[in-house]
Order: sequence, then C-alpha cells, then structure tokens
Amino acid sequence: MQTRICLRVGLLLGLFAIQPAFGCKVPVFKYALDNWPAEMYHLTVFSRGALAPAQQALVDSLQASTNQPSPNVATAVNDVAHAADAANNPLWLAQQAPQLPWMVVQYPYSFSTRTGGGVGADVLWAGALQKDTIRRLCDSPAKRELVRRLLRGDSIVWLLLEGDNPAENAKIASFLQTELQQLEHTVKASAEDTAEPKAATPAPAADPATTDATENVPIAFSIQTLSRKDPAEEFFVAQLLTLRMGLDEVKGPIVFPVFGRARVLEALDGKAINKESLAQKAAFLCGDCSCTIKAQNPGVDLLVTALWPAAKPGVDALAQSTGLPSMGELVTPPPPYLRARVAQLTSQVQQPPSNHASMVANITTNTPVRKQPAPDPVRRNLLIAILSVVALVVGGTSWILLRKG
Repeated sequence: MQTRICLRVGLLLGLFAIQPAFGCKVPVFKYALDNWPAEMYHLTVFSRGALAPAQQALVDSLQASTNQPSPNVATAVNDVAHAADAANNPLWLAQQAPQLPWMVVQYPYSFSTRTGGGVGADVLWAGALQKDTIRRLCDSPAKRELVRRLLRGDSIVWLLLEGDNPAENAKIASFLQTELQQLEHTVKASAEDTAEPKAATPAPAADPATTDATENVPIAFSIQTLSRKDPAEEFFVAQLLTLRMGLDEVKGPIVFPVFGRARVLEALDGKAINKESLAQKAAFLCGDCSCTIKAQNPGVDLLVTALWPAAKPGVDALAQSTGLPSMGELVTPPPPYLRARVAQLTSQVQQPPSNHASMVANITTNTPVRKQPAPDPVRRNLLIAILSVVALVVGGTSWILLRKG
C-alpha cells in the first residue's frame, strides 16, 4: 500500500515538474508586449524647501497617463532643508557638489538588485533639474522610432549602435541585413512546422484572454541604426553603453536586440555579432514563453516615452486569487524613502565595497555608471530542458511500476 502511494506521489511530482517547462504557446516577444508593464525608473528631485510652481509642474508632467504617451519613470521630491533628513539619505550624500534643485535618475529596482554594488551604483544620470534635460532623458527621435516599430508589430528591433569606423559600420549593417532576412524566414518556417493542425470541424468561439495562445503570431525583424555622434541621442547612447560593464570602452559597432516594451535582451559586440548568436537570440525571443514572470527573464527596459497597450484580462488572475503581488508590483521599485532606509541599515552592518569611492566618483552629469551583464538565457533554458527530461523519466517509470503493481 505504501509503495503504491509513493509511486502516485512520484508520478504527480513528475507531472508538476514537467508542466512549467512547456509554458504557453505565445512567443516571448508577443507576451512581453501584451503583458509585461515597462519597469519604472526612479527620478528623485532634491530641493531645499518647496519647489517653485514651474519646477513642480515639470515633475508632475512625468506622471503616467492612460491615454497619452508617458515615460516609465516614478518621481519623488526630497526636501534636504532639514539636516537630519539629509544625513539619513545615502543617495543625497553620494552627490558631488549638487546645485539645488538636483535630480537623480536611477535604473529600475530589479536591474540594480541583479547588478549589485554600493550606494549610487544604480544611477543612470545626475544633474540640475532642467526641462530640456528631462525631455532628452525620456524621449528622442530614435526612441520614438523604436517604439513605433515595436507597436506596429516588429518581433525584434535590432538596434545597431555605430562605432568609430564607417567601413566597419557598413560591414556590420550589411551582415545584419543578410543574416536577419534569412533568419526571419527560418524562424517563420520553424513556427509553422510546430504549429498544431486546425480542426476540420467548426471550433467554438475563442476566449479573448487566450486567443494569442493558438493564433500564428507574425514574425518580423527590422534594423534601426543609431549614431553616437547625434547630439539629439546623447542620453540614449549613454544609457545603452551602461547596460554592461566595459561597454562604454567598445569603439566598434554594438547590436542590441530590443523587444516587448523597449526591453533590451543584451548587447552584442565584436566577435559576438555572428550567425550563431543572432540565431540564438531570435530563437529565444520568438520561441514559446516558458516563464511568464518578467523578473525571471533576462533583459533591461529602456527609459522611453510611449503609450503601450493595456494588459490583457486574466494576466494577474493568480495574484488576485492568492493575494500574492501582481506582476506589476513585482517589477515596481519601492518608494525612495524606503530604499534610503534599507541602504542606511545595510551600511551599519556591512563595509562598503573596495571600489565604492570610484563608483561614487563616476556619478557625474556626463559619465554614467557601467553595469554587469544580464544572465544568459541559454543556460536557463538548458537547465529547464534537463529538468524536464529527468521529470519525464521519473514520472514515466512511476506510471509503469504503478500499472504493474
């Protein structure tokens, strides 16, 4: 009796272990566009006393809107007039000769927790509060074009950041044009081969919440070129070059696969720009979404101004039924005062890293802090595949033994 119970438990565990690996039938890029809210950057304004009406209006203009394009940035105003408040704010103490009102733009919370580092390591930009600076940080012609392509249905926008050598830029652009055109057809053919055959009899009406799980999503790639010398794209280029440690030292072309709501998968440069690498990224982003939780997927959301589609019904049904945080809550940073308090408590029990001084010194208006690379999706998918095979063997063996018993 005990043996039969153990066999049944083993079978159930095997089936449960297999189920997550298969995921849904919606491609990653499509699921990301429809369901993953853009992660929020943090813009903190330090002032002495209340902001002037025009300055407050400028900060208020960044608030999210449901019917107008708005940047994925959360704002907060921090009054440092009181000595106690200023002394307990590590982010404020890390600033170099700030001219009030002073603003600091920080990366999304999930990105800063992955890269680690001391106080100020997650800062994208710091400088005086000015309307033109905010506009150029959140918007630019290239960012608008990127958003336009994603909204029109491009599966992946391959953003090509040009290097210093025009001949090398032209060579890489030609290579991308040829390889991506072939790769687009390859991915389409693969999707058609694995698609489930349609029923010969009329099917019942589709459920709006699950329509994407059965429809054939079009695959389309495009290449967008970005010049480092374009003054209108200064902040956009600076952000791209901080997505990985040492990327700002690369003088040649760099390719960024962008999908979903302006989410960069990773940066490709030098010998990494090859057929195998392009095919790997395309296969991952155009393959079935095996993990629907955004925080568990690689990539970094860019700071852009856009009006993204509303999330489809049922996305947070599990969160509503269990009381767990919703997907949006999982990727939204905590308020600045809470982050400051956590940093303060951490500093009391842990010495700052050896390179703390250099990281703080890098917080200037012109030199963004460099970042560590995002995790490789190939290793994660390989691990999922191995676990799936093991679970299948365990479940199958249990079932055979159960039948014989």
